[in-house]
Amino acid sequence: MKKMSIENGSYWPWGIILGILAIIALSVGTIVIAVSNPVQMSNDHLDDYHAVDSHINDIHTDNIAFRKHYTMQYMTQAFEANNTQIVYKIENNATKTGVEGAKFQAVLTRPDELQSDITLELESEASGLYTFKAVNLPKLGRWNLFVKVEVEGYKAFERLKLDTRYPQKVEPFGIATRK
Repeated sequence: MKKMSIENGSYWPWGIILGILAIIALSVGTIVIAVSNPVQMSNDHLDDYHAVDSHINDIHTDNIAFRKHYTMQYMTQAFEANNTQIVYKIENNATKTGVEGAKFQAVLTRPDELQSDITLELESEASGLYTFKAVNLPKLGRWNLFVKVEVEGYKAFERLKLDTRYPQKVEPFGIATRK
């Protein structure tokens, strides 16, 4: 019986052993990376993932009902890193007048992390124009704006993609499309 050694040309057992060790090392590396970068809970729709998942049809229905009665429009001129102020306009579709008394919830968030979330506070409301307090963004680049609004029991949700590098560019995405 031959001894297993490199000298006599038996390379395949060493290859198998090295392959198994490589698989074990890669598995351990994957686990270490996964533990050091935990899954972040999504705050889409400004609610817990499970609540959104179980009520998504209601969210769609509420959004459609809101859009039948009201128009919600993003009015900010330029989205910049310093002293940016978010402005929204809500108009009654029947009377074409501004709506007052809307309840807003708005958050600016980075697409890749939740640590930089900025909850926006309403500063003023006049003739259907809702202005949030100015904020300074900690980072340049892509931001998502999540807005939830309620008027007389009608609810809507809007998500916009914004970028400080392109201050005039606004991209709607998600279930809330604008006219």
